[in-house]
Amino acid sequence: MNKILSAIFLLFTASFILTGCAPKVEENNFSLLNQEQRAQKLNNINELEEFGRIGLFSRYKNASFSVNCSYSYNKDKFSLAFTGPMGLQYALVEVYANGTTYINAQGKVLKGENARELLKENFKLDIPVEDLHRVMIGLPRGKVVYDNLGYAKEALVEDQYKVIYRSYKPIRDYVLPNQLEIITPQTKIVLRINEITKVK
Repeated sequence: MNKILSAIFLLFTASFILTGCAPKVEENNFSLLNQEQRAQKLNNINELEEFGRIGLFSRYKNASFSVNCSYSYNKDKFSLAFTGPMGLQYALVEVYANGTTYINAQGKVLKGENARELLKENFKLDIPVEDLHRVMIGLPRGKVVYDNLGYAKEALVEDQYKVIYRSYKPIRDYVLPNQLEIITPQTKIVLRINEITKVK
């Protein structure tokens, strides 16, 4: 009986050690995919909701501000909301699949076909909104430099803007950026994602 118990104990201990030594970065298998498979999986995201903090810094004036933000994406549109304490909404940018853009800022509603130009003209903010979803999922346009794990590290889109990815976070069946910077001729944007509530 003692021999049987000892054998069971040894098997249990061995399996515990083997399980405990398994690499934790492989928890969702996304990192096992090649670059093309990752891109396909990311492009197939139908819904994404993220919450975090965004800092906007003028590159020419001594002006900056930092607020909470939420990013929401589905196949029909994506939106970026700037919020304050108690969920107070300072501004909301909505971009529809056909390119139509609405900006609601403190009761003022603007409509146009180019979100980036609307923001520049009315608020002196230069954010490459037209490419925002690609940036948020780690599939930026332009000349991309990858790290040793195959994730985008930097991207330069001609002379329009630069993206720097600081870190990524595994979430369900994906690995998504959770700290990044976007540098445009007029504005530096620092974005930190604290919570991803939906991705599918």
